[in-house]
Amino acid sequence: YGSRQAWFLPSVKDLDEYSLSWAWMKGMSRKGHDILRRLEITDEPVMTILAHEGFDEASLSRQFDDNELQRFKDLIITEPIASILFEKIKNRRKLLLEYLSQEGCLDGTSWAIVDIGWVLNCQRALNQVLKNADLIHAVTGYYFGVSHDHVPLNQIGIAYPFIAHTSADLRGECKADWLFRKSPLKN
Repeated sequence: YGSRQAWFLPSVKDLDEYSLSWAWMKGMSRKGHDILRRLEITDEPVMTILAHEGFDEASLSRQFDDNELQRFKDLIITEPIASILFEKIKNRRKLLLEYLSQEGCLDGTSWAIVDIGWVLNCQRALNQVLKNADLIHAVTGYYFGVSHDHVPLNQIGIAYPFIAHTSADLRGECKADWLFRKSPLKN
């Protein structure tokens, strides 16, 4: 059993916007507190540094505009917060690898993940964790649906969707667009 929260943080190798993009992904909350919670760095030293840089309790509690979000990202990926975050990443990666070992996922036995799907970020994260640990194992994933804007195939390993968007790079049992249409927001 696993979750994106358990896999995303340990998958980070370099502190840059791309590696941490899951923490402020489009469609997710852009509140500072929510981003810090995803990164698991809500401790006092980080909060003190952020407050000193103008991100007090009130500003962390509201949605960031684009400029604030960029300034916040820049603070997260530079010292002194970067060292705190790297330590958290290292600890979480160690725990995840211990869990995968305990479950027999690192002993050469075939295994796969099963997920709802959409863009395959979880499979990419799990592959990155294994790659960062110099473990050669391409994760296989089985999905209900994979959208057209999924992660590039060279980052995920093997994936089998049941339903694939007609523009997806994967072939599923069914090719359809209806599943991936967003319903209009109602006022």
